[in-house]
Amino acid sequence: MSATILEKQDKRLYADDTMPLCPTIVQYRSVGSHVEYEIRVHKLLTPENEWTVQHRYNDFAALHQALCVGGVSLPLPPKKVFGNTERQFVQERQTGLQNLLDEILKIQLLGTSLETRRFLDPHGYSENFYESALRNVSMFFRSEPNWQVVEPLRNIGWRFRKQYYLITNKTDSRGGKHILSWCEPGPDFSLSERELEAALKVLGDIRHPHIMPTVTASSNGVGVMTVRQFCVTGSLRDLIHGSRPQGHVIQKCSSPGRPLDVGTIKRYGRQVLDALAFLQDKGFVMGHVHAGNVLVDKSQHICKLVDIENSLLGVPTMHRAHLLEIRKIYTHEAETAYCFGHMLYEMSTGRSLNTALMDEQCISVPPAVLPVLDSLLSAKGIKAGLPTIADLSSTPLFSDVAVSYIEKPSMKVPSKLKEVLKGHVEKAEMRLHDQQRRLAQKRRLSRAQDSVMSEDEKKKRKKKLKKQMKSVDEGGEAEAYPTTAILPRSNTTIGTVLAPNFHIFPYLTINICPPPILLQIYPFSPTPLWCSSTPGATSVKAPKQKSTSQPNGPSSSTTATGTTTTTKQKAKSPSSAPPPQSQPAAPQPPPASTERGSLLTSIHGFNKGKLKRAETNDRSAPKV
Repeated sequence: MSATILEKQDKRLYADDTMPLCPTIVQYRSVGSHVEYEIRVHKLLTPENEWTVQHRYNDFAALHQALCVGGVSLPLPPKKVFGNTERQFVQERQTGLQNLLDEILKIQLLGTSLETRRFLDPHGYSENFYESALRNVSMFFRSEPNWQVVEPLRNIGWRFRKQYYLITNKTDSRGGKHILSWCEPGPDFSLSERELEAALKVLGDIRHPHIMPTVTASSNGVGVMTVRQFCVTGSLRDLIHGSRPQGHVIQKCSSPGRPLDVGTIKRYGRQVLDALAFLQDKGFVMGHVHAGNVLVDKSQHICKLVDIENSLLGVPTMHRAHLLEIRKIYTHEAETAYCFGHMLYEMSTGRSLNTALMDEQCISVPPAVLPVLDSLLSAKGIKAGLPTIADLSSTPLFSDVAVSYIEKPSMKVPSKLKEVLKGHVEKAEMRLHDQQRRLAQKRRLSRAQDSVMSEDEKKKRKKKLKKQMKSVDEGGEAEAYPTTAILPRSNTTIGTVLAPNFHIFPYLTINICPPPILLQIYPFSPTPLWCSSTPGATSVKAPKQKSTSQPNGPSSSTTATGTTTTTKQKAKSPSSAPPPQSQPAAPQPPPASTERGSLLTSIHGFNKGKLKRAETNDRSAPKV
């Protein structure tokens, strides 16, 4: 195998086409005579890895035409010949185009279609998957010259990396038509080439009335090619919607089909459960259960499972996006039961379920089927734990269906291959569990951000801030400085006091550090002139000093809260007070004071209007 093929294979192993894309039209710009819309896109689990694409209105119209197959209704904004670049019209059209993208992604088949993926991620899906599959299939016909292609079956399946061809055998004209499928490995693929060949060989030896065996299956290191007998009557989905097997998959699910009667639901449902139980017992886990993977033989009233090799290739299931939302489903058996519930819902209602959970008041489901669907698709049933395949077979809906085999089912699986398949399944379960955890963490963070930035939360914060500021105005202690503390004094006569942490919001803390405060130390007061409401702080009243008038200026100057107030006085005589000690003893912490509120009130309530006018004796005039 060449290095080019190995690089191509490693690149494709990690492609998950079921991961939802999140597009948002952020802006528009005029380019000549038309307008281009800039779309910001990212995958669900990787919001940090985003890209932008530009599309004009005609591109949206082409996407709408490609997806509206068989009567699908999508809200495309109307076209306007004149005035299509006016600002108000362009803004309204931008809103309508965003609504179109949202509606497309709500429908599962449309959101995972190649047209939608190529529209939102043109660089990631620029490859021609049909031509790539045709090159690999042509190698098969070179090694097997007895087979020839009748016609390609394009768009009969929802996987665009899996292509189908209708073929016949030249040497056996009575053998009928066969269907050849080509599929690439998926992100959960972990088997070696030898292990994959051994597993594909086992699939050709299956003998079970409700499992379609393979005529031939092989791998060339890039993908897997299988050949099966072609079923003329089609799949269970064709039976529900009354469509041809060669029809477009979107056309099959575009309109609601005809629900099956309860007897047919019980018969086909029990047959599928028996096939799933048989595969599970042999070590093969069939998680890809949907109405398109169940072929129906109307003449014998039996159904058969196909595409069992999907679990070996590690490709994601059709309901992978729904499984990410439900953390209770993290095992392959629970995943299989959940997918069976979606198939049972489509059989009972005639339409696919595009949401992860079923509506609790679903009146279109027959009463006999409703208890089983509640245990599989309702929030209450999933919370209690999904039933196993054996539990579903023993329910009243399926237990009374008679099961008889003309030939005993057989499937020879070596014990070593069983261990390999067990490890393969465990790795896939670990990846699913990790993605579920990442998605739950992302949504919790998103809800917290929305709650913080919501209008109600903003109003609550503003109301709380006003309440705190009002308490400061009224001299409240707990609201103004809830964590006041004084640093220990130094050995000098200058004390430095830092303001405490001032809490404005319940989740935000602002550290306010005003300039240092110069405190004068008196012989009879060894503590600084500061008061606090916290334990260990000291509150001392400053000695009252008489304000005197100076002829050349005001007697005092006052600043706002957080600064100091200085009063100019005449120096006292040296005999009035002894000089300060160079190293005073550290004072013991006195009891807490309750006069801090009064001091803050007096500082904050200072009014210059209450000051008395000073009388000045002007002696600056010259004497004559």
